[in-house]
Amino acid sequence: MSRTKKFPWLSLCLIAVVYGVFGWIVARSSVTWSEELVEQGKAWGLVLDDEYAAFIIDLLGVALILVIAVGLTAPIALITICFGIWLRSETKAWFSILAWAFAVVFIIRWINYFAKFLLLLCAALLGRLELQAAGYNNWQTFTILSLISLGGFGGGVLSFMLLSAGNR
Repeated sequence: MSRTKKFPWLSLCLIAVVYGVFGWIVARSSVTWSEELVEQGKAWGLVLDDEYAAFIIDLLGVALILVIAVGLTAPIALITICFGIWLRSETKAWFSILAWAFAVVFIIRWINYFAKFLLLLCAALLGRLELQAAGYNNWQTFTILSLISLGGFGGGVLSFMLLSAGNR
């Protein structure tokens, strides 16, 4: 009996759509963010132009996508690295609790950004579970999730740029 892997098209199309909308949102907001980044750069003595600032913002979006993909590919290793060291003594545990309380305050303060991040995370998690159930290994899962997520993100950014250029 041959074991063929069934490709989870529906969940991966959902990932592409979610990350495409994320790319659209980042591209739409990058105009405002790049202006603020240029102003902050001037305050620090850095010379940035708007295109370079928009590139930095898009690069941060790509980095977020890759962090999500890596985090979902090897979650046990990351949990061991992040929490194993911090909970070995009472002082480190106290600082860990303080840091998590601080993180919760940030989450509540910027709940709209956290909700977008949570949507990205849940879509990628769905894709990872579907790929795992289909029998793909960790490297295949990472590669597929990364390519589809980055493709959706790039498609969202590109479609915003093309549509906004057509409206001028």
